[in-house]
Amino acid sequence: MSATKRLMNRGMIVLAAPFGGALAILVTSSIALGVTAGVMLVSALVLLFSKYRSANVESDQLTDEEALTQ
Repeated sequence: MSATKRLMNRGMIVLAAPFGGALAILVTSSIALGVTAGVMLVSALVLLFSKYRSANVESDQLTDEEALTQ
């Protein structure tokens, strides 16, 4: 796992935890968990039906020689 992915993951935890706590305080915890499940489902569906699923990073990378000439 790259450092960027770890940074984004931990950054989202820092942002989402207070919002989740505030939501659970404003409504019941079962509603907050339902909202969380809905958000996770929507994000999974967005990724499932996007071009992200067929992305091929290796074909877009430069070779060492190409990187040195730019």
